[in-house]
Amino acid sequence: MLENPISLMLDKPREDWTRTDLIHVIEEKQIERIAFHYTGLDGQLKELRLPVVDRKQAELILGEESGWMVLLFSKDWWTCRCRISM
Repeated sequence: MLENPISLMLDKPREDWTRTDLIHVIEEKQIERIAFHYTGLDGQLKELRLPVVDRKQAELILGEESGWMVLLFSKDWWTCRCRISM
């Protein structure tokens, strides 16, 4: 079974990730964008991509909502899906 790259990096299962853990990953992997997936009113899957410039911005983005599906993008195109639970 393939391990989630964030789980390997943090050495914990996805269910135990915290906002602080994700911010650590964002800084460590130089994540440039966070993409949120959600279901629109029309029933279609939508995506909202937000740039991440610094730690404070990452904290604001990850602190506002819970339960979002997130894609993390870095300069080397390292991508991982995760579900945030707070």
